[in-house]
Amino acid sequence: MEDYLQPTEFLDCDHESVREYAERNTAGAVNDIERAVKLYYAVRDGFQYDPYVLDLRRDALKATIAALKAKKLSVPPPNGGGVASGKFVARVPKTVHAQLAIRARSEGVSLNTLVLTFIAQGLGGTATAARAKRAG
Repeated sequence: MEDYLQPTEFLDCDHESVREYAERNTAGAVNDIERAVKLYYAVRDGFQYDPYVLDLRRDALKATIAALKAKKLSVPPPNGGGVASGKFVARVPKTVHAQLAIRARSEGVSLNTLVLTFIAQGLGGTATAARAKRAG
């Protein structure tokens, strides 16, 4: 078990700030299971993390390329991910989700259909505004 508790390149668990965070958020726990559960909830509820958001800034791209090369991994070509699948996941605040669900129910359509309609209308409005701007 001790092997799994060691710091790694990506998990600096022996850093003072990480240890302080863990101690602060596990106060009052009487055993390892309670500590693990308390820490799980502290991280889950306290950190904004979205795996679907990519950092596309130039310095982040350079860092990614450098890390891949350092590990002797290939750097994918631009647009190497292929064609879009047509499917994506969007995380929205619970209040927005609730409003969309109510609206979909009142319109008699699925939540998916309602959101697709809003996206299509938004893209159409953007395209129309862009064409009008070019023409004007």
